[in-house]
Amino acid sequence: FFLTHHLQDFRFYPYYDYVEMYAPKYGIAFDGLMHGRIFVELPDSGAEKVVARDLYSREVVLFKDLNTVLLYTVCVMAFVTHLCLGWKKLIPADAMQIPR
Repeated sequence: FFLTHHLQDFRFYPYYDYVEMYAPKYGIAFDGLMHGRIFVELPDSGAEKVVARDLYSREVVLFKDLNTVLLYTVCVMAFVTHLCLGWKKLIPADAMQIPR
């Protein structure tokens, strides 16, 4: 349920706006980390200008709805609980060959 909903909300959403940005060479602008500029370079940096989907605006619109926020929160908490309970079963399992 959650994965299908999430993919419809983000990956397969057909009405994205597009923005032009300067993409960092390695995916992260290391010189901009302390300034809050993580995924975009400055225009004078020599980085390539690319066109990208405006994911940030989609997130803002989507998470203004309290029901969506509650759905995502409950689903993430259920997943974290699943991971924690599964971890307790995984560690003593002989099939994993984890030394004691």
